[in-house]
Amino acid sequence: MFEGADLRRAAIFHAVARAGGIAAAARVIGKSAPAVHADLRRFERDVGVTLMERSGRALRLTPQGRVLFDTIGRALDEIDRVRVYLNRDDGFVTPLRIGAVTGFGRYRLAPLLFATLPGARPILFRTGSHDDLLATLLAGEIDLAVTYRAV
Repeated sequence: MFEGADLRRAAIFHAVARAGGIAAAARVIGKSAPAVHADLRRFERDVGVTLMERSGRALRLTPQGRVLFDTIGRALDEIDRVRVYLNRDDGFVTPLRIGAVTGFGRYRLAPLLFATLPGARPILFRTGSHDDLLATLLAGEIDLAVTYRAV
């Protein structure tokens, strides 16, 4: 779906939807209205579905546009949260990304990890099935997978 879409155009789409129109978003973004309109149309073309419809002089999100608007909003919030985290004054420590099979991970491993390593190093903990964990490990999304099958 997003092969040609980029984050900049996604953010512009989000700003236009939040502002309710191209001119209002252009003022907030600091670009000309024609440039914002061109980026919006390119993003919509890259996504492959109609995201906004005209309603008088305002733009209204389509149902597909609403779903994408919410998703992009969460992604932009996460990027901002990580940006703040990376710029902390107390130094940046890379989080340890661990995954474990659901039952063992949730009821055995997580309580031990969080009780013995509080604040020592940030931990991002994920649970799932053996196959899910192996896929996330191979994709580089976690650093360590604890599972019940031989790998």
